[in-house]
Amino acid sequence: MRNTLGFGEDELRRLAGSRSFDRGLGYLSSVYALEITERSITATVDGTDA
Repeated sequence: MRNTLGFGEDELRRLAGSRSFDRGLGYLSSVYALEITERSITATVDGTDA
């Protein structure tokens, strides 16, 4: 399924790699200050450096 950003979950998983994608899912509830532009997506994520 594609979203308004022009790519879907399967493509994002392929680009990021399964391990990174799955790890990122665990951070969803920690994301804030999400900014989406035509050329980039940036966000701040609460967490640790560990």
